Amino acid sequence: MPGEQPVFSQDEEELFVAHTIIMPTYGFPITTIDLRCIVKSYLDRIGRRVKCFPNTFLGQDWGDAFVRRHSVVLAANGEEVENLEHELDGLPAQNIWNIYQIRNSSKACTSLMVSDNVVGDAAPLFLNYKPDKLWTIWLENRPEGARYNMTESGWFDQ
Repeated sequence: MPGEQPVFSQDEEELFVAHTIIMPTYGFPITTIDLRCIVKSYLDRIGRRVKCFPNTFLGQDWGDAFVRRHSVVLAANGEEVENLEHELDGLPAQNIWNIYQIRNSSKACTSLMVSDNVVGDAAPLFLNYKPDKLWTIWLENRPEGARYNMTESGWFDQ
């Protein structure tokens, strides 16, 4: 809550910022959920329990506030931000879509694509399986408009 004592020291916050900046240079961009998991791991490693974070997992509000607190530094270190602003200039908001990354490190994979645009319209869910055939039972009780496909790996390849 605003006005409360910070949970992390300035040094800890700077450590999280540095991690958020360096990881994309190795090909691993950090989302707010990634950052929240990293900070949870940090809290677990040092054995710190924070009363306002159940199970040491920080909420979405903390992640959003972190990005706001450090937006100048994070944006200044992200070349893709400048390129993106240039590319999106003049594009109507309803034509700007986000695709959330779902990662799975297993060899047998089902991939899920969730996408929405800036004005809040959601595209149908898209699931990609790795089966020999698509079983009709998988399609029962599916979300309205959901799309399904199969690939040899179960990953999206395009």
